[in-house]
This record gives sequence, structure tokens and C-alpha cells, in this order.
Amino acid sequence: MLWTVAFLVDYGGGRIATAASFGEVRSGAHFAERHGLVLIIVLGESLLSAGAGAGQAVIAWPVLLAAAFGFAATVCLWWLYFVGVAPAAAKVLT
Repeated sequence: MLWTVAFLVDYGGGRIATAASFGEVRSGAHFAERHGLVLIIVLGESLLSAGAGAGQAVIAWPVLLAAAFGFAATVCLWWLYFVGVAPAAAKVLT
């Protein structure tokens, strides 16, 4: 029930804010920066989840290899967004 209430508040708040601003993004640079901050949190949480999931099994080679590939994939996603996409998105939104 709480998830439903949270969804309705989130969705309804977005609809009300969009209607009040007539769909206009007031600060493109701020919007792009906030999106980047959320992405940092998401990537960090994925690293924490992978580390917690591996637990004490990290001493096994297959688990260590999978953890290394997961870390490398996260770094590549970070690099792809913050070097390639974020500056272009901020420029377009501004």
C-alpha cells in the first residue's frame, strides 16, 4: 500500500509540476547536473550490491573475475556518461 501511495505522489507531483510549468525546463544545466548526481548514486549502489552479494566467496577465482568485470563495466558506464553524454546533454538542455 505504501508503494502505491509513493507511486501516486511521485507520478502526480510530476504531472502537477509539468502542468504548472507548461512542460518547460527552467534550468537545463541544473537538470543535467541532477541527473548526473542520480547516476553516481545508481552506479555506486550497483558496486555495493555486487560486493555484498559476493560476500566471503570473493576468494574463489570465478567470483573474483566476475567482480572485476562488474567493476570494469561500472567504470565504463561512468566514463561513457560523464565524458561523452553529460556535456552534450547539458549543452542541449541549456
